[in-house]
Amino acid sequence: MIPRSSVKFFFKVRCLTKNCRSKLFKRLVFLLLYVAGFGLSAVQAQVLKKVKDAVKYKAEQKVEVAAGNATDKALDKLAEGVKSDKKPTSSTSQKKDKEPVPAIEAEATGSKKENEGYVSIEMRASVNEIFITGKVTLAGRSIKHEGYAAVQIKVTGPRNHQEAYDMAMNNDGAFTAIWTAPSETGMYYIKAISADKKSDTTISVEVTMLDELDAMADENIAATQKAKALIESRVLAVKSSLNATQHNELETKKKKATDNLDKMLKMFRSINSANKQLAATVSKGSTLSQNLSGNLSQLNDNLKQQADEMKKRNEEFQSHNATDNTICEYLVMINEACAAFSTAVGFYSKSISTVLKNIVLDKGPGVAVDAGTAKIGVTLPTGTDFVPKEIGKIYATSKLDAESLNGSLGMASFAGDMMSYVSDILLKTYCGLYSGEMTQNFEFIYRNNFNAVWWKYGGMLKAVVNLRYPKNSVGSGVIKMKGNLEGNAVKFTFLADPKEAVAEEMKSSYNFTKLITLADIKAPTVPFVSAASDKAGFGAVARSAGTPASFYIPIDAEYDVQSGQIKLFINEALVDFTPLIKNKKVFILMGPLPLFRWQDFPIEKAQRIIRGSLKDKNWFTMTGADIGKPQFNGTITRKVDQTEFTINLSISVNVKKN
Repeated sequence: MIPRSSVKFFFKVRCLTKNCRSKLFKRLVFLLLYVAGFGLSAVQAQVLKKVKDAVKYKAEQKVEVAAGNATDKALDKLAEGVKSDKKPTSSTSQKKDKEPVPAIEAEATGSKKENEGYVSIEMRASVNEIFITGKVTLAGRSIKHEGYAAVQIKVTGPRNHQEAYDMAMNNDGAFTAIWTAPSETGMYYIKAISADKKSDTTISVEVTMLDELDAMADENIAATQKAKALIESRVLAVKSSLNATQHNELETKKKKATDNLDKMLKMFRSINSANKQLAATVSKGSTLSQNLSGNLSQLNDNLKQQADEMKKRNEEFQSHNATDNTICEYLVMINEACAAFSTAVGFYSKSISTVLKNIVLDKGPGVAVDAGTAKIGVTLPTGTDFVPKEIGKIYATSKLDAESLNGSLGMASFAGDMMSYVSDILLKTYCGLYSGEMTQNFEFIYRNNFNAVWWKYGGMLKAVVNLRYPKNSVGSGVIKMKGNLEGNAVKFTFLADPKEAVAEEMKSSYNFTKLITLADIKAPTVPFVSAASDKAGFGAVARSAGTPASFYIPIDAEYDVQSGQIKLFINEALVDFTPLIKNKKVFILMGPLPLFRWQDFPIEKAQRIIRGSLKDKNWFTMTGADIGKPQFNGTITRKVDQTEFTINLSISVNVKKN
């Protein structure tokens, strides 16, 4: 028997390189397929565990380590090309370019059973903290096939609390439930078990007393105050570059925007106050009705989502500082900040207002519940006797505050006037502007040692291109510009065969193991450029929540007036594909017992794809300058061909001066 210390040294010390990890992964997959067909001895099981530990250097990577290692190699080649002595800067604070490792991310959805590297069930909760008798929405997905049609939900908690339910999946394997928390406070664990009983995932939800409701909007207040300070600092930075008239006009429009944030703060504080009064009322012996419990739970969900959105935008823009101190960059930063917070202010103020109205009128939650959504947990009374009449009075102020905020917002964003003034007046006054469009096509093809394709994916990205420069810096030499690419994926393609990935390792076992594909699920896209209607190039961050395959990439450009060439330099992305952007394969490994699994396949970030396209050549020819209509367009292609993979890239641009 191999000593444990030797195994540990071999797997954890020597396998630090990508090539070693790749070999190790293939050994793992081979063992998995062997298990599916022939079973394991105790000794083999120990070896398999060591292999699993070795490849699990990131919990979320799981089986896609193979895809990650393949991506490593491809990106190493993708990053090779013509080296430039220019070190571009942008309005984004520069970060050191990361090593070309796979951009594999995953949302935390609870602890997951490993199952030899594969996962066949996932579940998430709308919140991780809820008041007693509050409602938590559960949503998950597993694999549905023939007799395997339902997952099992188990809930455990304080005082030996136990619940168990069988929950049917829809045709896509999705399942949803609304769990009503019990009256006992404490930590509850909700486990979802796959239909084949081989995988599970667990999430935790803390149930608290109603008297803690008076802090429900605390995080919203803190995040909104921080956003207000950020916007004010952005406006302050540009004031010294404006004349008196422009200074006063910008200040007026800024005040209108910050007044809207003050109204939002007032709404949050009144919600906390109303919740405190409600807790005091219930403590005298009243019980929450179905309607009130549902509405308060929905309010809790909306506030959490709004706070998370605001905090995320605060973090992204807190360090987004201008590096060249030009008026153009200061103006752009004002609009970027306003656009970033627009969704968190506009959308959520309306949804919160609706919930408050339902509470005052004692109406049920205004959320459409799918017919397949299960109702689990404790059962609450339905009669209005359990809703004190003073509830309407308690939340009346909060309702009026929300309506006041919505009224001042109207059809525009909370800072719409200021954004229009900056983009339509100030930018055009002080800056030269170019705008246009970009199309990026890409394809990654991976082969095994038998030259069979085991993974292929590609797609098309589209974006608007914006460039700007201070008018007072124009000379006869080189005009340095800054700008952005703002767009999204409009199409993805995907093909994968996990069995072919390790065909050479399987040898004689290859013909005895059968893989049945149940579904190839491509990452979500929208068939149009969400930024196309925003000619100024603002609002990418605000749109990223609704378009997970979107990106906002700051760029630099150098226009050599004498040679007529303009060079583009791609900087680190401010917004790029979210963790949702990955392809997925759902399949069965057929052996003595069928193993239902899915496997995630990563998609490289937009910034790396675009930057890789311009590695060998990053310049275009400017035409029309002699007649006062400068523009540049063209297509650049690049192919990287290796034994194990092929990368095909093509980028086209069409940009002209405004």
